[in-house]
Formats: sequence, structure tokens, C-alpha cells
Amino acid sequence: MRSLESIFDQLERCHTGLADLFPHEGTRAIGGSSIFIGTALFPALKSCFKSIRGELRKWTNLEARKELEPLLAAAEELLLRMEKGRKQDAELINKAAMLLYLANGTLWNYLRGFVHYEPPHDARYVRVEPMGPLLRRCGRETDREDRVDPKQVVQQICAELDACLR
Repeated sequence: MRSLESIFDQLERCHTGLADLFPHEGTRAIGGSSIFIGTALFPALKSCFKSIRGELRKWTNLEARKELEPLLAAAEELLLRMEKGRKQDAELINKAAMLLYLANGTLWNYLRGFVHYEPPHDARYVRVEPMGPLLRRCGRETDREDRVDPKQVVQQICAELDACLR
């Protein structure tokens, strides 16, 4: 479980950066996500994703690792495409940022299902929303309050990450 605690910490750290990157309700979107491309935020996000993948590889749940690895790989690749495509349409860059935010939150919620305690929260970082509020924040309609199973959306989000900015 130690590796999961480290992953939760890295996911919160990443979510904090992505919360700045993703212009959503409750935040001021000055110039949209593209203004962050080329700043110190991108190397920090790359480092987070790399750390999360490294810790995930240490986890003994092979089935979950097999399901989550493509999601992380697709998120890392999209981050690189965002960086290379910084001159693309601002709306497409904003969508990519939203997808990264959604993928990161979904990963946190997926892993949360494997622990029987509330993961420790580092006060320096934002809290990751439960699936229902996360999906709504990202413009996804859901009939359910918070009881959305993250396993149900992992493959769909992975496909959207893969298709974005191509």
C-alpha cells in the first residue's frame, strides 16, 4: 500500500497543476490553457506522470496496472502533443487540458477503490473530486450524484486522450 500512498500524493500534486491549466468554472481563464505551455508547469506535470507510472509499476495488482497503464501513457503523450502544438486552436488546447484533468482525477478515484481509508491529503495540493463532481466539472452529464464507477470511464477517456490534438 505504500506505493499507493505515494501515487495518491503525486496525483494530488498533478491535479493541482492541471487545475491551473484547465480553465473551468470557478477559475479565471486568462488566455486559456495555451498560456501555460512553455512554463515550468509542463516539466512539473511530466515529472508527476513519470513518477506515477514508476510507482504504479511497483504495485502488485497486475490487472489494475494493465488497465491503468494505457491511460497514463495516453495522458503523457497528450501532454507532449500539447507542448508541440502550442499554436493550435485555443479551444483544442483547452479540451486537451480538460481531458488531462479528467484522466488524472479518474485515476485517483479508480485507485481510491482499492483502499479502505481516506488517502492522506497534502494541504499544499487541491483535493481530487469524487467521480460525479469531476465528470460534471469537465462538462460530462451524469445522472448519479457521486457513485460513478471510474472503471466504467477509463477506456473512454483513454480513447479521447489518444484522439485529441491529432
